[in-house]
Amino acid sequence: MSKLKQNLSAPLIDSTNFYVFDSDHVPVQLQQLTPFRNDFYALIFVLKGEMDIKIDFKHYRLQSQNVGFISPNQVIDVNDKQVEFAFGILFKKDFLLLPIDWLQKLPLFHRFHSTPILTLSDTEQNLISSCLSQMINEQMSSSAYKYDILKANLILVLAHLSRIYSQSKLESEPKQNKVILEFETLIEKHYMSIRLVNEYADMLYMTPQNLNRVCKNITGLTASELINKKILLETKRFLIYTDNSIEEIAYTFNFYDNSYFTKYFKKATGLTPKQYRKEKNDFLENDGN
Repeated sequence: MSKLKQNLSAPLIDSTNFYVFDSDHVPVQLQQLTPFRNDFYALIFVLKGEMDIKIDFKHYRLQSQNVGFISPNQVIDVNDKQVEFAFGILFKKDFLLLPIDWLQKLPLFHRFHSTPILTLSDTEQNLISSCLSQMINEQMSSSAYKYDILKANLILVLAHLSRIYSQSKLESEPKQNKVILEFETLIEKHYMSIRLVNEYADMLYMTPQNLNRVCKNITGLTASELINKKILLETKRFLIYTDNSIEEIAYTFNFYDNSYFTKYFKKATGLTPKQYRKEKNDFLENDGN
């Protein structure tokens, strides 16, 4: 097994479900694991400087007053050598002790709309920075109600960021944007077993035609293309970041057989799964040297 794949199978930090830190106190495990498969919801706040980050094969640059959003199971590769000061928050949904759909309804961790980056104004950054500073102080303390204050501040940060995100990125077509968020949540939950547009449309109480119209209007892709986009992303993760055989991956993703999976993958990418794995792994190995 390669060093890369060993890293991806290692724990991100420890058994806790919440962690907040600044750029001067990054957990040792995060410094060592790059790239790594993320187990947490994550927020990255760059206050000064800039950071290059790859999220599931896509490159982004976080600059001063940017916030980046990362979801569980995404593969992250970070280059933060130019960061002068930043904050990070890692948390799992269980930490919030809220209804499970509360987090799913937030637009921050969805990917159908835009890039996972938000730019804050001076006022917005000051507000968020105040909450972050209090969270770091609480995390290091042993005072009563410590975790209640941490949870309250995290909810406050998520709510503020969701409001800012919605106003800046989702201000047009609010009803259609709501459908897209719900559709993406359903795909995340059912993509392994449900691939037909009409089944998702039924769950959304829409006709397939209306669902396609909304998807095309908001994302530029049809509902079927969005479903396939998710399946391809997950199979790519398995091809690059696991040692599973092509046959095992085909079985995992409910393809009829290895041949059908190969045809499906090549039609979408122009490469067979074996060719794709070799090309990307060769690049990662060379890039890491």
